[in-house]
Amino acid sequence: MRPLGGEGTVIPPPSDTAAIAALGFDSWAEALLLWALADPRISLVIPATGSPAHALQNTAAGTGRKLDPETRELVGQLAGG
Repeated sequence: MRPLGGEGTVIPPPSDTAAIAALGFDSWAEALLLWALADPRISLVIPATGSPAHALQNTAAGTGRKLDPETRELVGQLAGG
C-alpha cells in the first residue's frame, strides 16, 4: 500500500496546503504520516518514495512531534476522511 500516493493510493494528499500549514506542518506528507503514527494501533510507518525531496519531507514526521487527538481529528477531516 502507498497511503500517500502512487498505485494503490489510500489517501490522496489534498491540494489545500494553506490549511495544513496553518496547523504548523510543512507538507501533507508530514501531516498524514503523523496522523497515522497518532493511531495507537500503529507504531511504524515506512513511506515509499523514489524522490530524495520527498524522503526529506517524510523525515519531518520523525522529529518527535506527536499529534493530540483534536489535531489528529482535524487533519483527518481536512484530508477528507
